[in-house]
Amino acid sequence: HYINVNLIATNTDAVGDMNVMLTRDTNWCLDMEGTNISPVTGAVHAYANYSVNSNVGLFIWNGLDVDQIGSDPAVANGNGFLARVWLQELEQPFNPSALPCTVSVVRTSVGGNTSFLVGDEGSSYGFVASIAGGIAGTLAIVGLAGGWYARKRRMEQRS
Repeated sequence: HYINVNLIATNTDAVGDMNVMLTRDTNWCLDMEGTNISPVTGAVHAYANYSVNSNVGLFIWNGLDVDQIGSDPAVANGNGFLARVWLQELEQPFNPSALPCTVSVVRTSVGGNTSFLVGDEGSSYGFVASIAGGIAGTLAIVGLAGGWYARKRRMEQRS
């Protein structure tokens, strides 16, 4: 199930030509964020449960440009990993989805540091991301509480 976001960012135009999700709905959960060539940084892959109070039903939003998607998700190159993202979207259970939703697409920014609205309402967790640079854009991936989430900036833990 591994997806090499470095190869997607550097060997395809999926990140450089990506669309960024803009929302104020805290029910959208972030799992990938990147910076396109504009340069605009934001959510490029996100999901939300159909019902806010349950884990039943699922919406998946994918803003990656897929014109270079590979035909075989088993191939270990940028096009193959892009195909693997699509395949895993199709294979994702949705009743229940069992996705953790620990990072919201909606976040606040104070003094240049970015904090996600994470977990219980009003709580957040901070961490430092490792940057994966590409010619067309950047995409970073960071581990956090039960899953991998993409981030680009340094974040500070709030108390």
